[in-house]
Amino acid sequence: MLLHITDLSSMPIHEQMFTQIMDKILDGRLTENQRLPGPRVLAREHRVSVHTVARVYEMLTREGLISRGNDASYSVAPLTAEQKRAVFARQRLSSGSPLNAVEKFSKELISVWDTEKMMRIFTDVCRTCLAAGRVYFCLYDHRTDGYRFCSGDEMNKQLLIPASDPLLPIIAESCRPQKSRTLPSSAGTSVLAEQVEACGIKIVVPLQGKERVAGCIGLTDKADGGSYIADEYDLLMILANQFVTALDTARFYIEAVERRRMQQELETARTIQERLLPAEPFTDDRITITGYAAPSAEIGGDFYDVVTLADSRIAVIIGDACGQGLPAALLAAQAQATVASELRHAQTLSRAMEQVNRHLRATGSAGTFVTLFAAVIDRNRTEVEYCSAGHHHPFLIRDGQEVICMGAGGPGLGLMDGAIYATGRMQLQHGDRVFLFTDGVIEAMDRKRQEFGEERLVETVREAIAQGNDTVIDAVNEALYRFTGTDIPADDRTMVLITAADTRKPE
Repeated sequence: MLLHITDLSSMPIHEQMFTQIMDKILDGRLTENQRLPGPRVLAREHRVSVHTVARVYEMLTREGLISRGNDASYSVAPLTAEQKRAVFARQRLSSGSPLNAVEKFSKELISVWDTEKMMRIFTDVCRTCLAAGRVYFCLYDHRTDGYRFCSGDEMNKQLLIPASDPLLPIIAESCRPQKSRTLPSSAGTSVLAEQVEACGIKIVVPLQGKERVAGCIGLTDKADGGSYIADEYDLLMILANQFVTALDTARFYIEAVERRRMQQELETARTIQERLLPAEPFTDDRITITGYAAPSAEIGGDFYDVVTLADSRIAVIIGDACGQGLPAALLAAQAQATVASELRHAQTLSRAMEQVNRHLRATGSAGTFVTLFAAVIDRNRTEVEYCSAGHHHPFLIRDGQEVICMGAGGPGLGLMDGAIYATGRMQLQHGDRVFLFTDGVIEAMDRKRQEFGEERLVETVREAIAQGNDTVIDAVNEALYRFTGTDIPADDRTMVLITAADTRKPE
């Protein structure tokens, strides 16, 4: 025998069990002479003490609802309709006034966030205070953007009601409980109307939430066969209003908890991502490398890294994973780790890029890819080998004026099987600056939807160098702010500056 026992109710366990078994007997779900589970069996099923069940059976016996046989078994006593009405009247009188019922109902709902538990509480109070037979719920489900219809006794059996059901707005407009026979006929067009008729629902109660129609509640005839009176309609509306308020409060609370959880996860992810970036600029007597990264969201898909290799070599990488937010950040972290590993173990830069491409093709989902530029610098000879995998070509500025594009490479990583990656080489000279960037820099837009562009970027870097500005990246950020009118990037924005130091000996 299924009973809904909860520690969240202010009603003691034995009273919950007594009330629910009594309701099942009065509304006919437990029939005359039907045998009940023994005290030990029922106690084991609901994880309560045998003493509690024995107390419940004693209370039911005193009310004349069950009888004990010679073999110590219990069964439902034969009851006439008049006897059922008398039992209900006694229980209702003992439960106090409707005001007490409302207060008790409110106290039970205040600490409940689970919709099914709210439905059980509402069902119990309708049976206790109104002698309702069965109680049905049609409640909005934000996951399906529809309504779910079920009985308060069988919540596992649910029927989906489309949000477009024509009966829902008609019920909502009434603002009061109404008899189902007064509703307009919607046969053949309303799934809800079919359920109202099939389940024998006599009273329909609208539920109006803060943002939408929350649904409705349906009650069948009273368990004792009586009719609902005007005062009971008023009590039912009060209970329904408290119920829908509790539903809204629970939903807002759950959404707030979920938002907070997601925010904490994003903050954790951003902290991890920041730790994957170089902690400070790299510098020695020949090369200085500085970087800057600003995600458009809490976390982004841009990244850069400085990787120390064997034989006095150092690798500089900058990349942009497709998309934004957490998926892009996860792809970026995977690519960054894979590139660093392959650069340390592959014999050539070209081979390293091919291995990274193969790995992303094998592990990535369809449509995911990474654009990336990698430069391997031999610090002894100040020679650089570079490769661009579908990335915007970095540029080298020499003597403050000459601009050299570094464009050798191949397609984005993860885009196609068997891709080949060419490399380029050049000798770094005193004062050379190599500027690496992602598309968030050149695709930044002003209020007229015009892009910042590569030409404006090159000119900004050139002017900063000509003015002897050591903070070239700061100069670019200032130019972007003047151009866009905001310091909040619309897309992830990452920049790296490689500066060749003066290695000439004084005369």
